[in-house]
Parts: sequence; structure tokens; C-alpha cells
Amino acid sequence: LLGWRGSFMLLGALGIAAALLVVWLMRDPARSARSSAAVTPSAVQQRGGSFAESFRAMAHELRTNTAFALTIFGVTAMVFAQGAAVLDLVWWVRERGFTLGEAQRLNGLVFLVGGVVGAVLGGTGADWAHRRYAAGRLKFLAWAFLLSVPMALAYRLVPGHSPMFLVLAFGVAVLGLLLYGPSATVVQELVPAQHRSSAVAMFLLFGALVGAGGGNATVGWLADVFTAAGHAEPVTRAILVTQSVGLLSIPALFLAARFQGRPVGEAREALAVG
Repeated sequence: LLGWRGSFMLLGALGIAAALLVVWLMRDPARSARSSAAVTPSAVQQRGGSFAESFRAMAHELRTNTAFALTIFGVTAMVFAQGAAVLDLVWWVRERGFTLGEAQRLNGLVFLVGGVVGAVLGGTGADWAHRRYAAGRLKFLAWAFLLSVPMALAYRLVPGHSPMFLVLAFGVAVLGLLLYGPSATVVQELVPAQHRSSAVAMFLLFGALVGAGGGNATVGWLADVFTAAGHAEPVTRAILVTQSVGLLSIPALFLAARFQGRPVGEAREALAVG
């Protein structure tokens, strides 16, 4: 109805409207006594600090905070795998037999509904796990990744006419959007209170630049390579190779859950012994 430029402009306008509602209607909750106690006088001085101070703080966390470093690595690997989906419409049409119109409608519907379900499930499921288990949110993410990566790979091997094709597409959409809310919460849990904003910024930077950007570039390059080599399904092969990187997220998140809550020195010693 609107063309691709008009669609982007409409979505941008909706985002601006949502941001204004957040500004007008939502208020920051008061810090708990525990959070307030974590902010030392030196931390208060740092809280309004420069970019260089934030950069040094995050570099320190990556060097010394094993759970934080593993979480950033694991989530980035998962987003890298999701970056392969940039070729989904091409793949649906060229190698799964859909018309362009069918691919646009079905793919959009599946990932709209599945994405909303995944976002809600991710938040509620991670909070439930947090209440029941130590390092619950990280364990929830690790088990979700353990389920989602094999499902994503199986989805690429099913013929387009199979009844399982859309079922797997929906499952991948659910699990794909599930990770963002819990991940943003976890990286804040793993650093001191005065560094939470910087931790979220690092999570978003690594996810966008290394994860999504790297996955997009890699799958496109591999599709060209496999096409030139004469493979029957070059896009399928490129997506499978790119999404296999997501397997690295599974041990990374399980290890991060193991180290969460330990003193920094103990966590580093355990990693060296392990």
C-alpha cells in the first residue's frame, strides 16, 4: 500500500509516538536500598563521567567479570546467527517455491505474531526463572538457545510445501525475539549500578555491529560464493553456515550462568582451572 519508503516512515512515526508515551507516562522506580548501597562516593563521581571513563569501565568489566564477558559473547553470537535472516525473502522465493507476494505476506505475518509472542514469553519466562533459580535469567537464555539453534537449522532443511515449514518458521520467530528483553536485563545485573547504562550500550553495540551486521555481511558473501561455485541451493547453504555460529552461544551462556554471583576473583580462578 505504501511502498517500502512509506512503510519505513510509518514505522518510524509509530516509534516516535511510542517514545513520547514513555516520556509522558512512565517514571523511573525508586532505587532499592541494595542498589543505592552499591553506589559508592567514587561511583557517584563517575556516574556523570565522560565517554572515556565509561569505555574504561566496560573494558575493565570485560577483563575481570567472566559472566559479563561470556554473556556479551553468547548473545552476540546468537544475533550473528539471526543476521542470516536478511536473505529470508530471497530464500523463500528462490529455494522454497513461494511467489514474492506469498513470501512477503506469510513471512511478515509469521514474524509479526511470533515476534510479539517471543518478546512477551522472553520477559515473563526469564522473570519466572529468576525467582526460582540462581542465575535464572542466564539459565533461561541458555536453554532457549539450546532449543532455538537446532530448530533454526532444521527450518532451513524442510521443503517449502511441508506442513512443518510454517510451524518451524513460527517457532524460530518466537525464539528469535525472546532473547532481547532478558539479555538487556542480565547485562545490567552483572555490573555495578553506576555502569548499567554503559553495559546496555555495549550489548546493543556488539549486537548491532558485530552480531547483526556481521551476520548480514557473512550470509550475503557466502551466498555469492556458493552461487559462483554452482551449488544447487546456495542461499540455504549460506544461511546454514552463518546460523551455525549461534551454536557458540549455548556453552557461553551456560558458563556465564555458572559464574554469575561468584566473586570476580573466584570466577576467574574457576575459568582457569576449568
